[in-house]
Amino acid sequence: MALSSPENQDCTPSVGASFGPPTIFLDSDGDLRLRVTADDDHTQDFVVCSRALMRLSPVFKALLAGGFQESRPTDGEWIVPLPDDDRGALLTLLNIIHGRFGKVPENPPLEELYRILCVANKYDLTGAVRPWASKWAKLADEAQKDKTGGNPVMLVFIAWELGYQELYVKIVERLVGECSINEKGHLTTLKGLCLEDYDHIGPLDLLEKIGDSRKATIQSILNMFHDLSKALLDGDHCHQRTTAPKSSIFCDYVIFGSLCRATVKIRGSLLKESADDITQSANSFCYVTQRIIDSITWISDHSNCSPAPRLTGKLLEALLTPQDEIVTPDHKLSMKKQRQKTGLREPLHIQGKAGGGK
Repeated sequence: MALSSPENQDCTPSVGASFGPPTIFLDSDGDLRLRVTADDDHTQDFVVCSRALMRLSPVFKALLAGGFQESRPTDGEWIVPLPDDDRGALLTLLNIIHGRFGKVPENPPLEELYRILCVANKYDLTGAVRPWASKWAKLADEAQKDKTGGNPVMLVFIAWELGYQELYVKIVERLVGECSINEKGHLTTLKGLCLEDYDHIGPLDLLEKIGDSRKATIQSILNMFHDLSKALLDGDHCHQRTTAPKSSIFCDYVIFGSLCRATVKIRGSLLKESADDITQSANSFCYVTQRIIDSITWISDHSNCSPAPRLTGKLLEALLTPQDEIVTPDHKLSMKKQRQKTGLREPLHIQGKAGGGK
């Protein structure tokens, strides 16, 4: 039975909600009322065609025709509550489902695009946004190139949901370099965004991958300094120890002393043994350690004994994250499946390693 609507109008006051937003009719002959609870605790009703929803969304098909309590009642109006959905994002997708393409935003703000794709993910409706996917992918790419950098947490999910692999890799690398650890032990961006506060971010193991890569980068830098310190204390560093054994010990001690002095002066303490004890971001830690390297001194006639060039080279190597550590074959397969839905082109070949910026 179709639900009545005003002639040539989209809206009428919601049933049982005298002060709530008016009901939005996506289909004047709609047989289903979706009821969304708004942020102000008022309800927003959408009158829709149940068949249209079930044709495009496997989730709605299971929900409405799978024998659950949301299935069509034997009598009375068919009302399905959706208390956890974003009503603006849901409306955009309902407009697409019902062919109201003129009401679909061509250039939505990044946050709105994120919310649309969160709801699309929930109801397996990402394929429905195919006509807009390329334009929205370009918007996300422009956002990450903007001087503000956009919201990396939203960007990584947008890239994931659209199957935009190149952008996904860029943003994950950025998060590996930029994220620090807050007082609760959670990954946090430069702008203080806690990754665990977001319900939608990408693959289930993404936080683990970012955390492990960040920790591995920092640990490799710590190991580099501790290996140097051991060699200096053992008298195994000076390049002239075979020709001038006495001065070689002094050479090692001078470098070791300057290394300790610079570390305490710049960091306030000596370096920890484990990356688990470092809360700052990998990029910030690299910047600090480069300052330490630049402060190392050596005996004037032992310039070839300076560890600085080798340390700087190893520091740059530490910033290079192998792609397969953060984008697994399963991740690539998932994004390929998303591209089949959205119509985005296949990614260009991505080099085996990609560097993280400061």
